[in-house]
Amino acid sequence: MMNEELYEALEQELEKNHVEEDVEDVLLDLAENIAERGIMDKEVVFKQSYGRTEVHGCGVCSEEDGETSVLIKWIRVGKKEFEIDDYFL
Repeated sequence: MMNEELYEALEQELEKNHVEEDVEDVLLDLAENIAERGIMDKEVVFKQSYGRTEVHGCGVCSEEDGETSVLIKWIRVGKKEFEIDDYFL
């Protein structure tokens, strides 16, 4: 699980960029976005918009025993990049 310091920094950056969604919702959206592409075991760079704010990120989707998981490596909100390295889904 993501540490509290990183979570709070990410939360502040989202607020500063007028993103109303919670950190978990943004990360889950991004993970679902990657999973929907169906590209397995390769880094996928993606972009998602929240109002006027674009959130960029990089993740890897993998499947094991029919379960899909997405490792989000990093996301960028505004000009700040955050190392996530955590699994979602």
